[in-house]
Amino acid sequence: MFEFKELIIPEVIKDTTVILSIQTETIFTIINENRTNTPYLFYPNVNYSTLVTQNNTDLKFTCQDTLKEFECNALNLLELKKGKINISGKEDPEFNQLARNGKYSYELDSYYTLRKNLKLKELDSYKKEKKISQSGYEYLKKYIEYAFIRNRLVQFYDSRFDKDFCPAWFKDSISKYISSFEDTSLINTNAYKGALRCINLFLSVSKYGTQSLSSQFSTAKKFSNTATLNDMLMVYIIKINENI
Repeated sequence: MFEFKELIIPEVIKDTTVILSIQTETIFTIINENRTNTPYLFYPNVNYSTLVTQNNTDLKFTCQDTLKEFECNALNLLELKKGKINISGKEDPEFNQLARNGKYSYELDSYYTLRKNLKLKELDSYKKEKKISQSGYEYLKKYIEYAFIRNRLVQFYDSRFDKDFCPAWFKDSISKYISSFEDTSLINTNAYKGALRCINLFLSVSKYGTQSLSSQFSTAKKFSNTATLNDMLMVYIIKINENI
């Protein structure tokens, strides 16, 4: 299985059609990193194409299958209607306002929850209207849920936040997510890996008071009841720290 991290579309001096055809064994997502940072869903053995223009940062992929085409663009459509999947201060003034004191608050948590629920409600409407398949619906829903977990652990990727500030209600609510990572069907997505890394950092700080490499490993070894997942998490930690 291939692992895709991003789809980087170069600067273009004229309108260009990009054709994407990659052989894989499972569906996957690619991030349009240098434009809107939007995830797109792709199925194996399907040819997708998109028109890249100079002034349009949005991409829309097309293919011969109507359901697969809609599912490919569904996360982008959700973002256009209900806001970004990965919430950050770059394009979200309301988030900036809630994050101004650098401490995770109940108000910020409620904001994340509201934004997630709006996207899930819209996704439910796509399913009801038969715009997406059952498998596509399940995949997209999981993606949104993992992105939500990562968003809630903002203090581990946004330096404005105090990572040591952790209200009791927040700590209790995070622990319940651990079992959800035992479903590894989205393990090669940024949403899954980002959430997994952040929750391991959270547990490391909670138990050892530090996010040092040794404490991350100690936490990862006992992250879940599934040894394979714990091993994958340790490998992921090594890969991340190789680039530091």
